Amino acid sequence: MKPGIRVIRGPDWCLGEQDGGPGYLGTVVNIYPNNSVLVKWDIGTETICRAGLDGAFDLRVYDNAPIGTHQNGWCCDGEYSKKDGGGTIRGFRWKCLVCKYTDVCTECYMSDKKVYRQQCADTKHPFVRYMTPRSLVVRVPPRKRSKKIPLYGIFPGAVVTKVASSSSENDLLGIVQELIDLPPDAYRSAVKVWVQKERDEGETHFPIYRIGADGKVELKLITPANNGTVYIDHLPVLDLTMPVDIEFNVGDRVRVDLNLDTYKHLVSESGGWISDLEKVLGVEVWRA
Repeated sequence: MKPGIRVIRGPDWCLGEQDGGPGYLGTVVNIYPNNSVLVKWDIGTETICRAGLDGAFDLRVYDNAPIGTHQNGWCCDGEYSKKDGGGTIRGFRWKCLVCKYTDVCTECYMSDKKVYRQQCADTKHPFVRYMTPRSLVVRVPPRKRSKKIPLYGIFPGAVVTKVASSSSENDLLGIVQELIDLPPDAYRSAVKVWVQKERDEGETHFPIYRIGADGKVELKLITPANNGTVYIDHLPVLDLTMPVDIEFNVGDRVRVDLNLDTYKHLVSESGGWISDLEKVLGVEVWRA
């Protein structure tokens, strides 16, 4: 975990409206040794938030793509991928446990969009979430039974101003045109902004500002943009006390900690299910 991830208020949030309100995004800009973080919210405020400190979790992770997370060749089967030309999922991967070989990115999952290869917009289908290719597999409940809230922040259409380093920059306004990647692998970590350079001449230009790249935030909101909705309880809490990636070595003792339906579905896509595998559920075994 490192600065640059995009976050939203979590289950133990107790700082009032300092984030802008429910559904507003911010960016982690510093991580402290005591399991807390400094967040710069899109509205321009800053708060120190607990990420495991005293057992409390003030934040949920909305997007870890700005710090370079991608899913090692797993492609999104949703409408967003089709619009964007396809490619490896950046950020979280969401796998349907009913439809075989169906994986979507966060934008498609949260928007309930239909996939173009299979019909998997059914909000009654359960999914599992992968934060990274090597993270724990977490089963989430069907979206149909889950709480959905509007999502606000620095998205296309938002009116923004540059975070001022001098009083002369306070009136620099622009409109966000698109989220972009910055090389080498800071995905969705910056925005291109329409700015009217000289009002009298009507000249415009499109500077690029960071909102996560290198752990930096260079803009703040004047008027937020709504970017659809989010199933808030399906997002993981930001927890600095636990590793995100799990490393296995020969000789490790492991335990399959999934229910039978989830385990059977995942194994069937990775070599096939055999009935003897049911015997290892919940049992600690040696990893050969």
